[in-house]
Amino acid sequence: MGLVNIKFRDTTYTLTCNDEKQVLKLAERFSSRVDGIAAELNNATDNKLALIAGLMLEDELERIQQDTAKKPKGVSESEASEVLCDTLDQLTQYIDNLADRVEKRYNTR
Repeated sequence: MGLVNIKFRDTTYTLTCNDEKQVLKLAERFSSRVDGIAAELNNATDNKLALIAGLMLEDELERIQQDTAKKPKGVSESEASEVLCDTLDQLTQYIDNLADRVEKRYNTR
């Protein structure tokens, strides 16, 4: 395990971690998110900014989990895309055939 120094707002924190690069990358992204919130909220404390950022991350995580739960289990994205394309092709053929039948009926009168 290594140590990594993370600057969050005006304070530097030393953390123990297994993957220093990953932790630094995440800390940078989180700090950037908090800085964006701070730019919108005047005079918010660091604790409040961290709370808001945490709530936003939880909201994003919940949405991702809900979206993931909606996907059929065991079907890859490419397989789902292929099924969708096949279905659209079948619908296109059906509509074309229907249009031909309507046109023939209309032209014979």
